[in-house]
Amino acid sequence: MKSIVFIISIFLSSVSYSKQSDTIYIHESLNLPVYNSTMQDITGNGLLDNISLEVIEDEDGFRNFTLTVNQNSVQGIHSYNVFGFLIIDLDTSDKKKEVSVYTGGVNGPDEHIIYSYTPGELSEIGRIYNNAFFPGNSTVITETQMTFWTRIDTIRYRPEIEFFFYPSSEVYDMHVETLVLEEFELLSDTSQGAVTLGYLEKGKMVKIVKADVSPICLDEDDREICDWYLFETSTGTQGWARLKSFLNKVDLPWRI
Repeated sequence: MKSIVFIISIFLSSVSYSKQSDTIYIHESLNLPVYNSTMQDITGNGLLDNISLEVIEDEDGFRNFTLTVNQNSVQGIHSYNVFGFLIIDLDTSDKKKEVSVYTGGVNGPDEHIIYSYTPGELSEIGRIYNNAFFPGNSTVITETQMTFWTRIDTIRYRPEIEFFFYPSSEVYDMHVETLVLEEFELLSDTSQGAVTLGYLEKGKMVKIVKADVSPICLDEDDREICDWYLFETSTGTQGWARLKSFLNKVDLPWRI
C-alpha cells in the first residue's frame, strides 16, 4: 500500500513540475527548450529553482529584461529580440547548470548572455555574439558566418572563476580552392610596405590557405572587406590580398 502511495506521489510531483515550465519552442541546433519560466535544479543541491524571464520593449525597440532565479533578479538590455532563456551546462563535471538569456533572429546570429546562480547570488559570466554550441567540457564552440566561409572559435570557460577566455589568435588556417574570375594583385605581406608579387590570372585555380581577420577599417561600412587572405598558386607561390581587392573576383559563395 505504501509503495502505491509513493508511486502516486511521484506521478503528481511530475505533473506539477511540467505545468510550471513554460516552453516557447525547441532550439533546432542545440535541441534545448527555450523557456519563459521553468523550475529546475540548476545548483545541483537537489532542490528545484524557480527561474523566469520578463521582457519589456522600450520606445527605441530595445528589449529590457529581468531574469529571476528564486529571490534573486538581474536586469539587462539586449540589442534586439529577446526570445527567452535556455538552461545550459558549461561543465558537466560539476552539478551546476547555467542560464542563457537568448536572442536569435532571422537577420542575425544567436546571442547569449550567460548567468551563473548560487543560492543568494545571480551573476553574469559573459556574452557570446555568435551561434554557439555547449559541449559541456568547459568550452563554448562558436560559428561566425563570414563573407564566404564559416569561422570556428573555441572559447575557454574557467569554472573556478566563472569567466570566459576568448581566443587570442585572429589568423585562421583555411583550405579553399577557387577559380579566378578577374585578375587581382598579390602582395608579399600585410604591412604598409608590402611589394607586389604579381597578379592572379583569370581562369586559374588557386587556394586560399589563411585568413587574417584582425584588421579594422574605420572608413568602411563593412569591416570584413579589410581582412587579409593568403593565396597559393598551383606552382606554390604565396601572396596576400585584402578582401576588398578581390571581392567577387573569385568564384566563391559570397554572403555580401
